[in-house]
Amino acid sequence: MMYWFLRRLTSTSRYSIFCWDRITYEFMKTIQYAVLFVSIFASGFLNETHAQSGFDSSYLFEGTLLDESTQYDLTLTGTDSYLPRDTGQVFALIGESYLDVPLALGASILTEESLYISVDFMMPNEGIDESARILFGNKDWSYDTPGFQFQLINEKTAWQPEGVAYINFNIGGGPDGTEIAGRFYDIPMGEWHTATFLVDFTTEMVTFGYNGRSFRQSLRENINGGVFNPEPFFQSLTTHSIRIGAPKAPDGSQTIEWPAFERTATDIIAELHLDNLRIASPRPAGSANAINSTLSQFTGHLNGTTPLDDADLELLYSELRNNLSGISFSDIEASSRVFIAAHNASLEPLYIPEEGARRYENFPAYSRAYLDLGLWLMRDGLTTESAMLAEGIVFQEHIEFPGAVSNAAERVEGGMAAVNVKYVKDPYYTMGDMQTNEANELSSYVYRPTGFWAPAGEAVRITVPPGVVDSGLHIRVGAHKYDHTLFVNTNRYPLIKVDYRVESENFEVINPMGGGIYVLVPQGMDIGWVNIQIDGAVRSPYYSMRSGHETSSLEWQTIRHYPAPLADFESDQYMFTVPSSAIRDFDTPDEVLRKWNEALDVIQMIHGRPLPRSRSEAFMFDTRTSVEGSYPGGYPVTPGLWSQTNGDIKQGAFSPFGMVNQGIWETNEELSVLFHEMSHHHFGYSLPMERETWVNVPFAAVLNLVLGEDLDNSLKYSTYQKFNRNDAAIDWMVTANFRNGDAIGVDPTTDFQPLELAYQSRGSAKYIDLADIFNGWEALGSIYQSFYDEDVATGTPVTYTSQPEVTRDHFLQNGSDVLGCNLSSLFHFWGIHASDALASQLSFLPPCAGAQERIEQYLRVAPRTNDDLRAFHAEKTAIDLNQLKPQIYELLLPSFDLEEGQAIRDVGAQILATYFEVEAGEPPSAPVLSDTEFSLSGNPSDLVSFSWTPSVDPEGDELTYSWRLFDSESGETLVSRSWVAELKVDIELSELTTALAAYSTAPDWVSLSQEVTTSDLFTIVTSEPLVSYFLNGIGTDTEKVAIPSEFKLEDAYPNPFSRMTTIGFSVPTTLPVSISVFDMLGRKVALLLDGEVRSAGRHQIQFDASDLGSGIYVVQMQAKGYIETKTIVLIN
Repeated sequence: MMYWFLRRLTSTSRYSIFCWDRITYEFMKTIQYAVLFVSIFASGFLNETHAQSGFDSSYLFEGTLLDESTQYDLTLTGTDSYLPRDTGQVFALIGESYLDVPLALGASILTEESLYISVDFMMPNEGIDESARILFGNKDWSYDTPGFQFQLINEKTAWQPEGVAYINFNIGGGPDGTEIAGRFYDIPMGEWHTATFLVDFTTEMVTFGYNGRSFRQSLRENINGGVFNPEPFFQSLTTHSIRIGAPKAPDGSQTIEWPAFERTATDIIAELHLDNLRIASPRPAGSANAINSTLSQFTGHLNGTTPLDDADLELLYSELRNNLSGISFSDIEASSRVFIAAHNASLEPLYIPEEGARRYENFPAYSRAYLDLGLWLMRDGLTTESAMLAEGIVFQEHIEFPGAVSNAAERVEGGMAAVNVKYVKDPYYTMGDMQTNEANELSSYVYRPTGFWAPAGEAVRITVPPGVVDSGLHIRVGAHKYDHTLFVNTNRYPLIKVDYRVESENFEVINPMGGGIYVLVPQGMDIGWVNIQIDGAVRSPYYSMRSGHETSSLEWQTIRHYPAPLADFESDQYMFTVPSSAIRDFDTPDEVLRKWNEALDVIQMIHGRPLPRSRSEAFMFDTRTSVEGSYPGGYPVTPGLWSQTNGDIKQGAFSPFGMVNQGIWETNEELSVLFHEMSHHHFGYSLPMERETWVNVPFAAVLNLVLGEDLDNSLKYSTYQKFNRNDAAIDWMVTANFRNGDAIGVDPTTDFQPLELAYQSRGSAKYIDLADIFNGWEALGSIYQSFYDEDVATGTPVTYTSQPEVTRDHFLQNGSDVLGCNLSSLFHFWGIHASDALASQLSFLPPCAGAQERIEQYLRVAPRTNDDLRAFHAEKTAIDLNQLKPQIYELLLPSFDLEEGQAIRDVGAQILATYFEVEAGEPPSAPVLSDTEFSLSGNPSDLVSFSWTPSVDPEGDELTYSWRLFDSESGETLVSRSWVAELKVDIELSELTTALAAYSTAPDWVSLSQEVTTSDLFTIVTSEPLVSYFLNGIGTDTEKVAIPSEFKLEDAYPNPFSRMTTIGFSVPTTLPVSISVFDMLGRKVALLLDGEVRSAGRHQIQFDASDLGSGIYVVQMQAKGYIETKTIVLIN
């Protein structure tokens, strides 16, 4: 997975500061921003030894590129430029200029300790177009290139305001493709910021920072779970120098070839200003004395005893952050306690979920210091040895979330929790948040509730059996694993959990935010059930349906009133954590878990995987989603406040309770989205281009098997389009690919979102059909089991860490083998075509029973006329404008006619002939329209009948008819009736009057036409148009529709004329017409129509004679052997 990050902070200090944040990748939109890409790659940094001396190189850019430590001076490619900043200078990189760090520095990195880089930077927002800079790094962006990189990019898009940038970073290392990546958003241009990079080889952690935000992750938590190999990373530092500020463009003189960046028309490259660059190995240790001093001064300011101005507060803030490294909590405990208490006493909580999200950089310096100190304490400062020191330290934000417990609540002594210390992954399938290697304890784990809660700032004693000591087991205090420091803004304290490794039988844990007590069981552990003693905690509501450890209904009556703010529910297949306030009166937790058990068993079945599952899936209520700008997936799924309805999680749709809120999926799509995202994390095999298609299928199966919907409604409520199978088939059959007999995939008629499968009902409908014709979902499960069995047969654990793909041939071959029929007989209709070789091989199998009936059903409902397609479009867009792709239907609606309708049937006939030996047979005879004459001056409720003779179908099929009255010239339908069984339509005079109102001011006859269409399953036939004249009443007493029966060239009007006249003519059938004008010497002076096809009826053309002289001219009409002339007189 790729991670993107964002945040903004104006740095007024010249000090280097570092910070880290985290947020999950969201799909980008588009405006001007500068992007800082960070990319580091390696592969497990342990026990590798190189020539190591260590260094601490600083570059102040005070008119020189020299290293303050006199070790590694920078070299410049391009022109040097120094600019003033505050009381000193900065270095400005202009155009193609960049800086290089000597390669010798790489050999001096202490590879058993750490590498640290920090730099102040600013990208001016003047006179630039799209461009990019590599802020620092020694690699390109490719994941399989070892090294590291930050990139700063200014790009004009439509989704951020002018002058705002974002930062990207990625860690990729070596040919195994391991990767860690992220992004910081919303970086103001024209302001100073600080970027930092820290890779710690001892803890195998990497941290990317930007101002007050940070992204911190284990080097083992990469895209494929592979163990990081340190050698390629270390080698890259000795072969590819660290480059500072390089433009992201190819340059043969560079040490490595940087990837090209596509600019707009101008080649102006944004300047990059640098200050206070520091590169060190190991990272310089902080000073406890400096931290104590800054905290004391902050406290004095908050207390009002020694007020400071903003500039001094910012200096203190930078000093604090520069020193929060390599120190012990015991050395700063006293000053930290006093400062945190002063901040709590002086200010309201920084985060109140219901009041909306707040930005880190908008807080004053002392509040940012409060957050940074708290985050350091929870990440690094609190250990089992220091927990007791932190007693009484409380972050008041815990009151808002996750919640406080009363001082009067009982602190339980001797509490016992039974915990299943087992998490064994099936080696032959992988799911999200699992790892393909289990070397790192917390790269993949499950969490087990204990039913106990640690009050904020109170130490709790844990006692474990000797057999789990140093096994990799961890105790987590605070349920929520997601760190919000990376987000642009958040509505809760950014980090609310503290993890403790179990390294002794007895130890204390604490969390200044309080929180539930959970046991983290690393992947690969198989100890079994153990009892853990917990002293000093309060009880939390915990309902269990775990096999052998079930909570009774009677016990639940007491448990649900336990005082902790969050409640846990757990079965062997599913668990969820929700506010306790929502379940105090909830009587049926067993019903919710039972529904989820059934649902997850169904999902496991259609993925072809054995029961029981490797782990239960999980949902955890949070104040905001764990994914910026998107619905969350993962383990656990963590939505925000919006998962509640009217403040109640039990009424929510994106909620575990959605499964028992009958019918909520009919009006709210969020339950389907919950399953969609959860299905992504099941990593099921998908056909090409179907990653966003297959993940809708599990919920369709759940709707059918667990929630009781029929198959068509199961498709309808499992995708955003709300289509049944007929709708999905129409949406597919009208496409150019279907009509041309091509496979489904990319629509050739548009470049904008041309994918035909992702998210769409026409992609998943074939799986519903499969369940239909085989009377159950087990058929689909058997196909997926064949892929699982193939993986088992290899004897090698799978290594995929996202949804793997299977080719269309592979799917069709396996499906045909396990089902005993040619699966192409169904899937070919849906655009999944076998290769020629496989099609030949499968042709010896019988077609799948029921497939023919499905295809014939879809051909019956396929649009035949333009009116049919318009009616379908109107019906669907009335529900939601986005149900149909506008870019496709905007092209289809004007052009779709009987020819396109017939093309659909031709393809269907070919499929039926290929797989079922069904012949199309003879088409029906064409109906013949009867003459109709009517007056518009009658009673509005009078009926006018339009009739025709019957068509005869040689196969004896019952036929229906579609009739329309249309403008002969434009083809616009004025009145229509679709697919009636009778041989006539009766139209009220009022409807005709309204339809013809636009012609009431026409100066003369208007040509109208009728036609009637019918079809059998394979062939559309249409009557000859019946042409009528509509006369507006000039010179007559009534308006009538009559039947033209002959060719006619009418007298021009006006005649004589000056410059312009109108020439009318009639034709009894559609054919080419030529009209010319000759002078009296027989010379052709104008060609008004040159063999242009005109439909049956009356027509008019304008003749502009402004370029001719006065005189007598002859107009000649030629059409199908008919020639007629009229004389006109021009007077200029």
